[in-house]
Amino acid sequence: MQEGCEPLIAIADALGCGDEARAALVVLFSGVREDEKESAGLALLADVREVFLSENTDRLPAQVLANLVASNDNGWGNWMGRGFTTRDLTTMIRAYGVEPKSVRTSEGVAKGYKWDELQPAFERYLPERNSEDALDVV
Repeated sequence: MQEGCEPLIAIADALGCGDEARAALVVLFSGVREDEKESAGLALLADVREVFLSENTDRLPAQVLANLVASNDNGWGNWMGRGFTTRDLTTMIRAYGVEPKSVRTSEGVAKGYKWDELQPAFERYLPERNSEDALDVV
C-alpha cells in the first residue's frame, strides 16, 4: 500500500495539499479492510457450522442461531462493540448466497436457516472439514 501511495503523496505535495492527502490516506487505511471482512465472514460461517453440529439439528431460527454464536468465546459477544445481532448474522451469511427462510421448530415458525441450505456454502468456503461434517438428526 505504501508503494502505491508514494506517487500520490508526491503529486499532492507538488500541489500544496500533501498534509490533506496524508490525513485522507490515514482515514482510508484505518477502516475495516475487505480481507478482514472476509475473514470475519468465514469465521462466522465456521461458527454457524459448529453450532448446527453441536445442537444436532437441521434447522435453527435466526435469533436462536445468533444467540448461540454470540455465546461462544469467539469474540461475537462484543462484535462492533455492541454485541452480535440477528441482523449481523443475516447480513454476513447473505454474502454466501444464503437467505433466511421460514423454519418450523417445536416452538413454532420463525425466520431462520436450514442445514441443507447452508451446506453448499460450508463445502465451498470451508473445505478443510467437510469430510468430518455429518449431521445425524434423528
